[in-house]
Amino acid sequence: MADERAWLGELLTSVESAPPEMAVSVLARLLAIKLAATEVSFLITDHGGKAVVRLTGAAAEGGPEHPRPIQLRGSDYEQVVRSQQAHVTSGEREGKGGLGLVQVIAPVSDRGDAIGLLELTVPVRPDRQTMQLIVEATHVLAYVVITNTGKAARTRVAVSGWSSE
Repeated sequence: MADERAWLGELLTSVESAPPEMAVSVLARLLAIKLAATEVSFLITDHGGKAVVRLTGAAAEGGPEHPRPIQLRGSDYEQVVRSQQAHVTSGEREGKGGLGLVQVIAPVSDRGDAIGLLELTVPVRPDRQTMQLIVEATHVLAYVVITNTGKAARTRVAVSGWSSE
């Protein structure tokens, strides 16, 4: 357990030292390495709670320039957002790499407020210790998103304040 705590400290340090626009990608890359994940994505919820948008894989990294909303209604994503409990599925996943891979969707929240979802595709069903690591990583992700959102808001306020002088 001490080893996992040390790793989470390293994860937080790495993510905090990354430029804000790269923080989620840094976290995704480190999680992919630690958990042998073939895919790691952060999906952020919209203000109405009706859709999520996949943020990992920004245009600068070869991802879509304008990410499309994914509707929550009737999806596993909706179940996780509403229950605030991780969801694990295994077996053949259409279009996601084939037989035997496991998908983990974990809620990213702050004090009960849904921020988004962490989605991972891993080679084996996670054990209790790995699930705990994923849950703790979602707390790091929530912290990073909130911190970077606050920095962006402070920057906008500062810039608008400067422009009015």
